[in-house]
Amino acid sequence: MGSPIADGCRRTRSALGFLIAGRSGNMVHGTWRGLGALGLAATLQMWGCARSAGDTPAISNVQWLLACDDDGDCDIDSTCACGVCTLSCENATDCDAITGSECFPLTTLSTCGATAIDSACIATCAEDAQCPSGARCQGARCIRDESLPPDGSRTAVVGAGSWTKLPDPPLSGRTSALVASVGDALLIAGGWAFLCPPGASCVLPSDPPLTDGAAHDLRTGAWRPIADAPSPLMPTATAVVGDDVYVINHCPLSPDTCGDTPTFLRYRSDEDVWDVLPALEDPDGWGYGLLAIEAGVVAYGRSHERGRRPDYVFLIDEQRWTALPEDPLPLTFDRFAAEYDGRLFMFGSTIGASDHTKLAAAYDFRSDTWSLRSGAESGGYQVWGVGDRMYLNGHFGGRPNTVYDPDSDTWSPLGAPPKEDTWWRRGNDVAGILGEETAFYEYEHGWVLDARDGSWLEMEPRWGTPAIPPRPDQNDQPYDTTVGRGPGLRLVLFGGQLWQGGEGRLVADTWLWTPPAK
Repeated sequence: MGSPIADGCRRTRSALGFLIAGRSGNMVHGTWRGLGALGLAATLQMWGCARSAGDTPAISNVQWLLACDDDGDCDIDSTCACGVCTLSCENATDCDAITGSECFPLTTLSTCGATAIDSACIATCAEDAQCPSGARCQGARCIRDESLPPDGSRTAVVGAGSWTKLPDPPLSGRTSALVASVGDALLIAGGWAFLCPPGASCVLPSDPPLTDGAAHDLRTGAWRPIADAPSPLMPTATAVVGDDVYVINHCPLSPDTCGDTPTFLRYRSDEDVWDVLPALEDPDGWGYGLLAIEAGVVAYGRSHERGRRPDYVFLIDEQRWTALPEDPLPLTFDRFAAEYDGRLFMFGSTIGASDHTKLAAAYDFRSDTWSLRSGAESGGYQVWGVGDRMYLNGHFGGRPNTVYDPDSDTWSPLGAPPKEDTWWRRGNDVAGILGEETAFYEYEHGWVLDARDGSWLEMEPRWGTPAIPPRPDQNDQPYDTTVGRGPGLRLVLFGGQLWQGGEGRLVADTWLWTPPAK
């Protein structure tokens, strides 16, 4: 058994999460609306930052963070001062749009160089880590770090990659859709026409999820409708094997509304056909993640918080599930799986433990046996298998990022991103990771590790560049979008909600972030 087509799914919550917060993102192909880190973080972040009714992203914690040499590097609403794009000011209120800044006389900072303005909104700081890339902390202010290399290398990780908005698909606006990619085609299907303001408690809609879908061919730039799913589609886990997309589907409404759930579905993209496959025997089948391997699909329990559950392999040739032997780990949560060299590696955090280690075990498909492996002492959240390494995201709480070598059974420090996330200050939390043949994405902006050469890329929000201005008819940005992996190593964002003045609407916008070529 060779290297897998690596896919992974992030932790989800029960249907009660719908009553509390926004949908949790999916690292690879999309998941369902629950109280996940993305939904909660996006809700807090997008509605928690100070932004008056007239602010736009160009002057609100976005363009001003970019390193610059002169005003030509900044957009029309900002100016270059102390090596970063910012605002000119006359008093403190002029800087209200830029969180963490004050109106500061430039004449007192000789290292800022010549400027046509007297004062600018300069970020306050206590240490270098609080400053954007290309700047350092001096005199409690973030100014240009003159010791850094020339401009090209200084800003190489900032604003990496590019965002592109695809033509509108033949689909209505929605959240929580299936997002998958097969070859050069992007697939979107199902999802829910469910509006709920950020942070609000909402009654579940009476209408079931949607069944329609569409495919976009990146070569031709055209959309086409695809066959309707055989049942209301709310994917909780997805994996791609060849040209086929496998989906664990769960509708949180009653069986009378949605039919029997959860179900296990397959979409054969080459024939545009959906198949209903044998479902997992576990009644909480929606609590599983999916991992594509050469012989089939592994379904692994994401958590043992409701009791131990077996892990399974779906044998594609035989069209059946087979249970794996019980792994030697204690009861764990935040469970993630990766496959390498004919072995399935399982990682989890011990329930009730205070040491926050990330335990590991390996199942050998050839000998049908498990073995304990070395755990990561620092703990963390996701484990992403990329090539011959497995990367542990320290996530929140200041835990370091680490990398596991399955051949030597050793962990080593990966290090934190070059700067704290300049957008939402998530610390060491990693937005995604790129490999030679696969990619995982957790957020729609932040630091992405490029495992191809070990560099870090700072992916800006899609509304954060002059090429992608804010919508003219609203001040807030979309939230509750589905985060997934698009064709190639791209990140894809689909759908979501927009709210303004108490009025909300669903959108069907599709965005692609393309990482820089190597």
